[in-house]
Amino acid sequence: AKEGGMVQRVVADNGAMVRKGDTILLLANPELERNIDDMRDTYHKSVNNYKERIIEMEQKSLTLQQQTLQTAYELRRLEKQYNLDCEEFRMGIKSKAELEVSQDEYNYRKTAAELQMKSLVQDSAMNVIRREMLDADLATEQKKLHRSRQCATRIFRELEYSGLIIRKKQGLGKPAVITLNYPADARLI
Repeated sequence: AKEGGMVQRVVADNGAMVRKGDTILLLANPELERNIDDMRDTYHKSVNNYKERIIEMEQKSLTLQQQTLQTAYELRRLEKQYNLDCEEFRMGIKSKAELEVSQDEYNYRKTAAELQMKSLVQDSAMNVIRREMLDADLATEQKKLHRSRQCATRIFRELEYSGLIIRKKQGLGKPAVITLNYPADARLI
């Protein structure tokens, strides 16, 4: 595959004698560099978005769990109160109307608690699906960034294997020095 580029800077003067390994010009491919930078930025934005959404989902899940706990507590309290009201009705302390109000309240809260439990189960399932989707989106962005880096690496390898350039590593975190590979007696034109 062909990739465009341009001469960024000529290091050796026109007509100068050069030796093997001398840097005579610097090549640049701003479009490829921009593409890699854009992919890196997009990937980092995706990572941040992923982290934000995970936190939001966890917060929502915690809120639902807290609400469910509160509802379950209220339901147990109402059940005890209803049982007490039934006992007081049997003893003649409460009227039938008071017992029916207590029973309606208990049934309403019980139904609400069951619905909230269903909501928590659905929310949990939805969180699993959302997380899988976020993981897939993040993996896609990671692949795009990896492909951009592979493209740059492939270009340099092809130039190196064809004997047109020599790459010299300068150390960890430092850019490699790339020189054109001309015979010792070559002259710049």
